Formats: sequence, C-alpha cells, structure tokens
Amino acid sequence: LDLSGMAPDWVFISIKTAIASICCVLFLPCCIVMMQTESVHHNCKVILAGSSLSQQVLLLTQVAMFAYDLNIGNLMPETEEKEIIFCVVHEMAYFMSMYLAMLLVVERLVS
Repeated sequence: LDLSGMAPDWVFISIKTAIASICCVLFLPCCIVMMQTESVHHNCKVILAGSSLSQQVLLLTQVAMFAYDLNIGNLMPETEEKEIIFCVVHEMAYFMSMYLAMLLVVERLVS
C-alpha cells in the first residue's frame, strides 16, 4: 500500500513525532503521581520507577529518531542502517520495560 501519493512525506513523520511527544508529556504526571503514592511498597515503587523510566526512554528515543530522520532528509525510512543506534536503544528500553513489568507481577504475586 503506497500512501506517498496522497500526502507529502513530512506529514507522516510529523504525525509519528507528535504522537510520541504527546505520550511522553502525558506520561510524566502519571510517573510523578505513582512515585508519590504512599500505599505502594518500596520495592514496588523502585520497580515502577524503573519501568516508567524505561518507558520514557522508549518515547524519547522515538522522538530523537524521528528528529534525526527529519534532519538527514530520511522522511520515510525503508531501512534501519542509518538509525541503528536509535533502534538498539529503543529495543533495549522496550526489553527493560517488559522485564520490569514482569518483575512487578512476580513481586506482587509473591507478596
């Protein structure tokens, strides 16, 4: 499905960047409220903080990758060769987020 004839290339990258930026900004108050909750155990709070930090890294990496692609003129990237560093950081943050979420589930199951 080729949508490039329907809209300019910059429309797609601006939509992706806007969504990641909005998610990043909206997620910050959630992290602050989560950390200020008194009823959460300290070990859960540490795991939640790590998970929310890795989520923020995920979103910030997406924004940085889109900004980099825009800067080099790679508006509709077909390969990952140029942005391999961003992709590695993004995937590692995704792995850490999933690992910490599973750790939180196990911790709650045990306690």
